[in-house]
Amino acid sequence: MWQNNQMYHMILMDVIMPLCDGYEATSSIRDAELKNGYPATYICGLSSNDDALTQEMCKKSGMDDFCRKPLDATKFNHLF
Repeated sequence: MWQNNQMYHMILMDVIMPLCDGYEATSSIRDAELKNGYPATYICGLSSNDDALTQEMCKKSGMDDFCRKPLDATKFNHLF
């Protein structure tokens, strides 16, 4: 991810958000990365829903990983 020529290494993306959900936001980020030739930023979806559909939607939108909220320290450390 990029802003003012600064690269970000990871995005923790909440799946359920008002106006633009995490799936739509991730798809937009991936489209912009492709369009501008930027490397893909690691995106981890966060949701209290731990069902297969939520995880599949995260993957289809372009997220790299999925974590259930609340996020425990072990899983969070695994992301790094």
